[in-house]
Amino acid sequence: MNLFELFNSLKQPTVQEENYFSAVVVGDYKLYHLGKDLQSRPLLLISAKNFDNRIWSAPIALENLSIVYNVECTVTGYNGVIDRSHFTILRCTNSDQGLHYIFLRIIDSIILLLGESPTADDIFRAINRLVDLFRSIAKPPQKPIQGLWAELFLIARARNPILLAKTWHISPTAHYDFSDGEKHVEVKSSSNRIRQHYFSLEQLNPFAGGEVIVASMFIEASQGGKSINDLIQRIRNRLKTPALILQFEQIVATTLGNNWPYAVDARFDDKLAEQSLKFYATINIPSVNSIVPKEVSHVRFLSDITNVNPLNIKEYQGRDDIFGCLSK
Repeated sequence: MNLFELFNSLKQPTVQEENYFSAVVVGDYKLYHLGKDLQSRPLLLISAKNFDNRIWSAPIALENLSIVYNVECTVTGYNGVIDRSHFTILRCTNSDQGLHYIFLRIIDSIILLLGESPTADDIFRAINRLVDLFRSIAKPPQKPIQGLWAELFLIARARNPILLAKTWHISPTAHYDFSDGEKHVEVKSSSNRIRQHYFSLEQLNPFAGGEVIVASMFIEASQGGKSINDLIQRIRNRLKTPALILQFEQIVATTLGNNWPYAVDARFDDKLAEQSLKFYATINIPSVNSIVPKEVSHVRFLSDITNVNPLNIKEYQGRDDIFGCLSK
């Protein structure tokens, strides 16, 4: 579904009444109406019929999102037919079109996840996920834009993006960007075309039996390059399952935080990233002495890996772990 195009096809309501919307049923999903309010903001109307007789939750008001339950609404469609019914309203309260795009992208996944006949519990759980995501984009960012772009680039080009997305860090502060049991991948990027990267001592000294590959690339801003939004859309198209897409979107939102207005359209040279991408075994990366006093922790240092021999990543293609999906 392309809810952004569907939303743009709706006319702005002309009646100056609260809870009066232009709206249209979302394809074959009769339970859902995509709507536009008097301020041309997007909203999703979910029929109250599937909520049974439970006690309705209190309204939710976040910085960019509002949710109200079991409200009588008036909707008018393409043909001018007016309908009055009770709906739960999920509304983006920000006028920024970039946030409208994010809201509609998430709503698309939620509708696909819920299906045509969700239970009340399913709907409440989905709404809670939407609330968590919008809370995330109101918080400070967890990582620089360049770092997120590099991780998205690796997923987007992967032989098996589904496996890589499943193993993507839930917490941006995790030791590694991707972890699959005892296999880990850490992504590093440089904007000055010198392979100097910061590492923590823990990253280069995994637990017994653990293996780590470092993906290193050069990244430069470029108006002709791929944006974060471009990479997100490409990855979404390859992930396919709504549950995984929502997990993926939550990680993006948590990482970007309130940087999203500037970040989603940030563009970097994908050709340079591809040409410069190399993989390294941590055992070969110059490091400090791994034996440190017990009173010392969080050791972090800059390591130049310019002269380190890279791995031939094609030798890993037959494996069914995250190392096997790093090549195209």
